[in-house]
Amino acid sequence: MKFKYSYILLLVFLSVAVHAETSSLSEEDVLFEKVYNDPGNIKLNFELARLQLKVGNIKGAAATLERILARFENETTAQLLLARINRQLGNPTEANRLYQAIINNTNAPETNINQARQELASAKSPEDLWSFSGYVSMGGGLKSDARGVSDHNQVLLQDVIYQTTTNSKSEKYRIATASFNAVRKLDPESNNNFIANLTVTDRTYDFYSEGKTTSYNASLALDLQTLGGFNTYTVNAGQLFVASQPYIDYYGGSINHRHVLAPNLIINVGGSATRQEFQDYPGIAQNQDKSNWTISENIGLTKSFERVRLDATLINSDILAKQDWYGYHSMQANFAATTNYLLGLTSINKSVTKNLYDAADTYVSNSIRRDLINTYGARWSIGLESWDTPRNNEITASIDYKHNTYFSNIQNYQRTNDEDIYISLSKNF
Repeated sequence: MKFKYSYILLLVFLSVAVHAETSSLSEEDVLFEKVYNDPGNIKLNFELARLQLKVGNIKGAAATLERILARFENETTAQLLLARINRQLGNPTEANRLYQAIINNTNAPETNINQARQELASAKSPEDLWSFSGYVSMGGGLKSDARGVSDHNQVLLQDVIYQTTTNSKSEKYRIATASFNAVRKLDPESNNNFIANLTVTDRTYDFYSEGKTTSYNASLALDLQTLGGFNTYTVNAGQLFVASQPYIDYYGGSINHRHVLAPNLIINVGGSATRQEFQDYPGIAQNQDKSNWTISENIGLTKSFERVRLDATLINSDILAKQDWYGYHSMQANFAATTNYLLGLTSINKSVTKNLYDAADTYVSNSIRRDLINTYGARWSIGLESWDTPRNNEITASIDYKHNTYFSNIQNYQRTNDEDIYISLSKNF
């Protein structure tokens, strides 16, 4: 009997000891064991690296990210985090090498390329928290239906078709854009950033003076490492001028989350709310009735291969206008493929947009408006120093082509199909 009780006490002691040992394992140790048992699981590896950064194990995080890159050498999110760590550890040469690898990988996700540009532009010392970057662009093009004239110049008024004399010929135009970014790290050992941006764009036509537009947009954003990825919280405001007259004032906010799902596969999920205040405008009656809130949700995937990048985005929006016939529900699907297989950088894109309006504008027609817009296009860019795929801070020449096809059940909005070709020069700084 004594032996039996001793045996029971021994079992209880062993179980308590095992439990105590397991409980003493840190969260990092538990996650490391999971990675050890499943080393190819990139999601677990990123979770471990981010946890190590959170608890201050910088060298451990560096080792984890290096293991990811040993298996997936072009994983740009891992390169971006490792570059930041090298700057913290006082290895600016290795950090800059990683930044350049991301920037020169033209098939990397745009968010990672832009982030690498911003961080590379900052001072070499990790204690310097500010960095500055931006770009300028200018060019000219030809648009086949600059004035957006209805098909055959036919319009409806109270269900009666009339003929207009509006000119729909091709028109030449010019565009100039300047954008400036200021980025401040929240602290030297953080992957969290405060970002300010100002962008100005001006578009003019040779003869279509009413088509001149100038837009100003300012935004403030927080980019925070959280939920196994990054969250970006943005507020923005701006103005659109048409023919030098105020046309729209707008302001809003958005939240976006990006997350690595698999090697070189990033998901972006987000939502936004924007208020557009249409202003009194000469020649447009009741323009303020178009004022609205635009509520949008989006989801996108970016998959990068060695020389190809694929992007897909779905956007669902509700435009809540002051007058119902200006409000509508919009669904948009965008697809793009980018490659540097040929000389320079080539992108092919496709977009489909469907707009379902809330009510009929009985002044025009008793039918409720339904629109479908099909767009496809291509872009080719080349660096004017390398004469190949554009590199960072290199003057880049680009040619853009776009073709739009319109379908509408209301004659006023059944436009002729139009084409647009645009040639530009741009430079990042």
